[in-house]
Amino acid sequence: MKFRNLKLFLVFVISLFLCSVTGTVDAANKKPSKVIVTSKKRAKNARLFAEANLAKNTGRYKQAESLYLECLKYDPKDDASMYELGSIYLSSQRINDAKKYALQAYNIDSENNYYSILLSNIYQAEGNFTGSIELLKKLVKKYPNKSDYLRQLAYTYVVAQRYEEAIQLLDQLEKKTGINEMISLQKQQLYMSLNKPNKAKNICNPGFMLYFLRQFQSLLLIFQGMIQLASVDMNNNN
Repeated sequence: MKFRNLKLFLVFVISLFLCSVTGTVDAANKKPSKVIVTSKKRAKNARLFAEANLAKNTGRYKQAESLYLECLKYDPKDDASMYELGSIYLSSQRINDAKKYALQAYNIDSENNYYSILLSNIYQAEGNFTGSIELLKKLVKKYPNKSDYLRQLAYTYVVAQRYEEAIQLLDQLEKKTGINEMISLQKQQLYMSLNKPNKAKNICNPGFMLYFLRQFQSLLLIFQGMIQLASVDMNNNN
């Protein structure tokens, strides 16, 4: 009986030893943590991204494309590289590829204005004016004081032949920037496109006003010069 108990005790001790050894082996064979691997990959990604930017800025777009794609191998969520690829593909009219990467970048960071503008331009290139307008409307709402976004949205309405809405935006733009010749001419053209010539005539064109003002100033200077000459002649005669 005692021998049997001793045997069970030894089996128990050996089991504990084997468990501890197994734990030590598992710990020794444990793969490196993802943080370390990601850190190395990101360092490689950063170096490749810098090289890609240099290639793009010096006009070597094919090489830049390859390097940006290589960046994504080391960091599949590198939205900056996705954006650059989208830009390169859009400029070379590879609309489907451009849309693929621009959408990926936008889905990762929808608050990035550059990503929104790129995707909006791609939507316009493929004739999806509704998608483009929705993105621009979000930017206008987010940045109400930035006239550039308002101007781009107005332009998109024109391209989409939504002239009434374009005129409304041009009116808003005038309130922000003041009346100018370019906006007035655009509104006149849009009213003519809508077959509303009377409204087109009613728009005050500051270009013509400025022309007449300058003519008046020129005449005034000439008149002042004539008075001065007359005054000098009178003094000489005296």
